[in-house]
Amino acid sequence: MIAAATAVRVVVLDDDRTERDRLGEMLNVEDLKIETLGPSSISETTAAIADVLEGDGPRVVLLDYRLDDAEEASNFRGGSVAATLRDADATRDVPLVLLTTEAKLTAWVESRPGTQDLFDWRLLKGDLREEELPLIRSRLADLANGYWTLSGGELAQEGGWDRIAAALGTERERIASLEDLESELPGGESPAEIGRWILTGPLEWPGPLIDQDEARVVLGVSGESFAGSAVQEWLVPHAYTGLFLAFGPRWWSAPLRGAVADIAGPPGLVDSHARTKALSEVVGARLEAENCSWCDGARTVHVCRVCCRAVDAAHSVRMLAARPPNWADPRVACYTCIAQGRAEDVQLVPEARNIVEKLETGELEQPERE
Repeated sequence: MIAAATAVRVVVLDDDRTERDRLGEMLNVEDLKIETLGPSSISETTAAIADVLEGDGPRVVLLDYRLDDAEEASNFRGGSVAATLRDADATRDVPLVLLTTEAKLTAWVESRPGTQDLFDWRLLKGDLREEELPLIRSRLADLANGYWTLSGGELAQEGGWDRIAAALGTERERIASLEDLESELPGGESPAEIGRWILTGPLEWPGPLIDQDEARVVLGVSGESFAGSAVQEWLVPHAYTGLFLAFGPRWWSAPLRGAVADIAGPPGLVDSHARTKALSEVVGARLEAENCSWCDGARTVHVCRVCCRAVDAAHSVRMLAARPPNWADPRVACYTCIAQGRAEDVQLVPEARNIVEKLETGELEQPERE
């Protein structure tokens, strides 16, 4: 599904010469051709970027947000450059990466509605550590190749939901819930908009696709057992194989749940011990079950999005989230995280306020474990 591996052209725009040279050196590998630029006028800057990107092949642009606070300061910011590139025919389908610090993200970007929507991914400069560089390079290449695949070749010949299904590496029938519940065709015929929808929709929100924490809870096993080769091999038929694989493994939820039901039976779907026992027999390995983070019981149906542990539906509170898709599964925080103050920055549904207050004040205590 991913486009044939070719060198990716990467443009890094930053008003700090030392910083952009450092970034260029850190990201530079054989498969990434790095070009660093400083800002001038916005028209000259976007023209320089377009000139570097001219021609065929996968491309990606990294834009520093604050282009007005270093020695080559401009009178505009990275959001203005992103908007201009989005409007230009030559660059409208090139993925744009917001490059900033955590402090500037909070102080400047998140306080300006719509700014983040101009970008396809966000890269914090503080994350550019030596041990993280291989993954960051892979994701930049994956972005570039994914958008390039959507804009050319066989995928470009597909239309509508057939194109989206092909991009997701599956049959159209498997994404029926997306098609039924999306108010309109995601992205229309725009490769960049389809790419952004995949990244911020099916790969971001649990629903038809689930991540490794949710998949682990579906199986009922511990993190160590889930990571083992026996379980990973059993999961292969249900693995997501579409675009943007570098952004983390995913599995198709309905087929995976069906496979668990086949081996454990319907009652076993809520009992982690029953699921683990059945899976152990199938894969021929001794697996450990994961219990509810609050009561230590075997009834586990959700993953807490704060601590990523399994939790019973009765011992979790649904989280509020900005603009969830109609087809998304609910995200929850477990009682343990709420009681211990780890969910303070998480918005929870108002109807659970009474439970939340009892957990925060200690009026509702965690049961003693045997």
